[in-house]
Amino acid sequence: MIRILHIIGSTDPRSGGPIEGIRQLDVVMKKLGGHRDIVTLDYHRASHIDNFGFKVFAVGDQSSPSRSWLRPLSRYGYTPGLLPWLEAHVTDYDCVIVNGLWNYATFASARILPQSNVPYFVFTHGMLDPWFRKIVIAPCKT
Repeated sequence: MIRILHIIGSTDPRSGGPIEGIRQLDVVMKKLGGHRDIVTLDYHRASHIDNFGFKVFAVGDQSSPSRSWLRPLSRYGYTPGLLPWLEAHVTDYDCVIVNGLWNYATFASARILPQSNVPYFVFTHGMLDPWFRKIVIAPCKT
């Protein structure tokens, strides 16, 4: 059984499509016998945390509530609990998927994952979609 860790800024459905994509992929993952967990910057008592069929590790503290769209630093999602959590648990997984860019979850992932020897992938979730609409094959220069 493969164990996959998703790292995402927020599991709040109001934050957009990435979390819904993770939820939909879980249906397929269960059929294939895989196991997935999420680590998020959300506060562990956020109301939306309990609405998942898989484990969500919410490492945010009360001063960093679920993506308050009013404060820029809050949108970035800094929380001191993520780096230590990743250091302690990333090797429990067969691979890691970092969901999204431009938040503290991505920064912390970049500090821990390259040294972990755990394969990881970065899923940009839409921000680079214009480049994914067509396949460009460039000839190799010799």
